[in-house]
Amino acid sequence: MSVSKKIKIACIFDNFFPKLGGEPIQNQTLVENLHNSEKFSPVVFPLMWEQGLDTNRFDFPVHPVRTYTKFPDDFNKVTPAILWDRAINLLRSKSIHRHLAAVDIILTDLHSAALIGAYYKNSLGKKLAIRFGGNVFRQGEYRHEIEDKYHWLKGYFFQIPARYAFNAADRIIVNGHDLHTELTDVGFDGGKIHIIPVGFSPDIFFPPPASHEELLVADNTPLRILFYGRITEANGPLQFVEIISSLLRQTDQTVAATVIGDGPLLYAMKKNAERQRLPITFLSRQSQKALANQIRAHQFCVFPFRKIGGVSSVITESMACGRIVFTTNSGDMANVIQDRVNGFLFPIDNPFNIANAIITVAKEQELQKTVSANAIESVRQDYTWPSVTEKYITVLSQLARS
Repeated sequence: MSVSKKIKIACIFDNFFPKLGGEPIQNQTLVENLHNSEKFSPVVFPLMWEQGLDTNRFDFPVHPVRTYTKFPDDFNKVTPAILWDRAINLLRSKSIHRHLAAVDIILTDLHSAALIGAYYKNSLGKKLAIRFGGNVFRQGEYRHEIEDKYHWLKGYFFQIPARYAFNAADRIIVNGHDLHTELTDVGFDGGKIHIIPVGFSPDIFFPPPASHEELLVADNTPLRILFYGRITEANGPLQFVEIISSLLRQTDQTVAATVIGDGPLLYAMKKNAERQRLPITFLSRQSQKALANQIRAHQFCVFPFRKIGGVSSVITESMACGRIVFTTNSGDMANVIQDRVNGFLFPIDNPFNIANAIITVAKEQELQKTVSANAIESVRQDYTWPSVTEKYITVLSQLARS
């Protein structure tokens, strides 16, 4: 009986650092699942790492490109000089060059990792796949007066290497239909763009049987409301503060809100909440298991997104936990949330209407039961990591054979 040859894949990631959630967890889990599938032999090159962290914690080789004595807290504020420095470090490394010369596919996320992947795709004749979520070519459309000018200008800077990388890529993997449209609108070949959603771990986020009904809101029950994720303008943290403020003006019920995460607008968010004396508790990032417990401790998860791309994992994680999700039609949310069926969907920048809807839904226990059950079933088929991994295996296997 013949044994199939494993596909050798080099993963170059901007986002892989173990302490951070979101994209790093998506990248880590994806590589772990590709490795466990026994169809791929992955090796990972994180562009940033912290000294003292054990790379042997993973079951596959991990070779950090740049190691910091202490990982910078403001890791998002990378300058063009730092990005170029990371690229030079990788290009000059004979060991990494040797690894890349031996692989079948290079898989990257966006920005400097994709730029480096494109260089090696062209210089070594390798096949390149890029996965990403977020807006790249819509900076003007999404500019806002409150946006940090640095990040806005950085977005324009990132368009240059992004165009080079996307043109070089054999496959581009996005997590929403809106991103597919965004890329084809600026001239990229739609035939090489594949839509694969973000994944979540079903053993962590799916609730025990019937537990999604335990926290239904009754009269005089505190409204427990959760916002979590990166605290940036795109995710609408200041709009969340407005929603809590509006709730307190519209209802006599006790409101208890929680915010989990960090980011450039955390200070402004805290100050805004303190100035209005709002009942918001701020927590730092949580492990996946701790996060799932926090989600289940709240009836409503509120994400007033303003300009995200694709589908955020916070939506599918919250739905998997059976929570009632209130969000906007930013990104590709409308392809996940059916209004009043498995969640509640609003136009962008509608804090008053979201607050009003929360008060209305809190009075309708049967609607809560229905929406909660529908939310769980909506994400059971396509958004769990086993399902998402199979989609990646299909795309990457086809690329290896092409």
